[in-house]
Amino acid sequence: MNIKFDSFIRFIWRFWAPIHPYIRNFLLYSHVVHHCGKQRYHLGYLKAGKTVGDLEKFLWRKRFWTCLITWIDDGEVLNLRRFHGFQYQYHLRIFKDGEIRGHYERTPESHPIEHMKEIGMEARHEDFSHFLNGWISTRNSGHL
Repeated sequence: MNIKFDSFIRFIWRFWAPIHPYIRNFLLYSHVVHHCGKQRYHLGYLKAGKTVGDLEKFLWRKRFWTCLITWIDDGEVLNLRRFHGFQYQYHLRIFKDGEIRGHYERTPESHPIEHMKEIGMEARHEDFSHFLNGWISTRNSGHL
C-alpha cells in the first residue's frame, strides 16, 4: 500500500473499530453472518498457578493489546493481538478451560477480505513460544 492510502485506511478504522463489536453482534443475532467454534492453531494451556489476568498484564508488556475487530470464539475469555507493522498481526485467544490458541495473519484493517477468508494465516509456533515463555503447558490443568 502507498503511504497516503495507508493513512486514509487507518483514519477510517479509527472510527469503525469502536462500533465494530456492536455491528458484529447485530449481524450474528440477525443471522446475516455466522460464527461458531474455535479457530485453529492450538498452542497449549495456561500453566497451573497462572491466571488469565496475570497473563494479560504480562502480554501488555510484550505489546499485545485487546482486539475489538474480531470474532468471539466459543468459550473465549481473552482476545489480544500484537501488530507486526500495519499489515500483519499476532493474534492470541485464551479460553475458559485454559486453552491458548494463536496465529499470525493479515490485519483486518489492511486486508479485510483476506482476513475474513483466513488467507495467509500461519501457525508461527516458535514466535508464540517466545511470547508465552513460562506461561504455557502442553497439559490442561483445568484450573480456570
